[in-house]
Amino acid sequence: MRTPRPGESSPRRSEARLTLWIGLTAFWFFAVFNHGHFIGSDEVAIFEMTRAIAERGELAVPALQHTAPGQDGRRYSFFSPGQSVLALPLYFLGDAAQHVLPLDWRRALRGPPNGYGPYVFGGTLAITAVGFFSTLASAGLIALFFRFERRLGTSRRSALIATGLLATSTYVLLMSTYFLRHASEALCLLGAFFLFFRYKESGQLQLLFWGAGLASLAFLLRVPSAFAAPALGAYLGWAIFVRTQRFGQPLRVLRAALVALIPLALALALHATWNQARWGSFLGSPMVDQYARLDNPIYIGLTGFLISPGSSVFVYSPLLLLLPWTLPGFFRRWRAEASAVVGLAVFLLLVYSSFNGWEGLWSAPGPRYLFLWTPMLLLSLGPWLDRP
Repeated sequence: MRTPRPGESSPRRSEARLTLWIGLTAFWFFAVFNHGHFIGSDEVAIFEMTRAIAERGELAVPALQHTAPGQDGRRYSFFSPGQSVLALPLYFLGDAAQHVLPLDWRRALRGPPNGYGPYVFGGTLAITAVGFFSTLASAGLIALFFRFERRLGTSRRSALIATGLLATSTYVLLMSTYFLRHASEALCLLGAFFLFFRYKESGQLQLLFWGAGLASLAFLLRVPSAFAAPALGAYLGWAIFVRTQRFGQPLRVLRAALVALIPLALALALHATWNQARWGSFLGSPMVDQYARLDNPIYIGLTGFLISPGSSVFVYSPLLLLLPWTLPGFFRRWRAEASAVVGLAVFLLLVYSSFNGWEGLWSAPGPRYLFLWTPMLLLSLGPWLDRP
């Protein structure tokens, strides 16, 4: 590698600076489309947990959809508190602005009050500020996607084109406007995959630790993230297999396994604590009980996710129609990574197609349960753009 001249940025620093600019540009682009208020009941249920933690230091929420009585008789949200906790800085920022900004500014930023019954969709700066959580998460997802493309050997030009298309022509743009957990979940899982990939290439255990940490955080954000575990776990096993000379170095295998399991154990302990506090059970909860709804005739969900005009992944992310052309070359160059991505996509498709609420249209349009398809499968786009 060429040594930089005095005053000249190193290639690594230049790449990091470009990635930062991509993230900032994506944020401002997504912010233009931000609603400034909530649309559906899921967003309100997640926000009410944020407000309860910020104002009362507890998880109990008003009687809303997606809530149920807990062990103490008060109502709690079905959802994991992970995103509600991460959104606290935005809540405090909006609440502070409510007391500092002039009245005209507050009115312009918060918009008119709206909602019905116990549902408050807008009209406060706390809601306006928290609504930017997915904007930030989606911007991070875009920056991470670019960085992953470059690590896969994609040229800067093709990586920029693929990243720009992901930001402007896919489901990512739409989901950046909702205070739902899918954008942050995708950011964590793509980040885990990226760090596992880097661990496979370099063998640095800290990459393995932080990758496992992001995967564990995804579980704390959204319990169904566990459906990504088989594919990501298999890929991680392959990465350890590669770095330990086909498991021929038992101590290195044990060290890698322990490093990966520590974040998972911490996440499971935290999840069990939250569960016990709300439902009086370490594992059981209304969200877990919904797994009994995986009894839908699978052909109905497959039809909806693949060819229906209302929820097809190809309607909301038409770039996925290029997969027959992008995946073969990706598989030839990065066989393990392509296998993990395709395996993850197929498994999620089959699982969610068997869910009797597969359409998920109450809080956001489109196939939001398959949102992870878009950034994962489109990793093949950049290398395809580099083809001769």
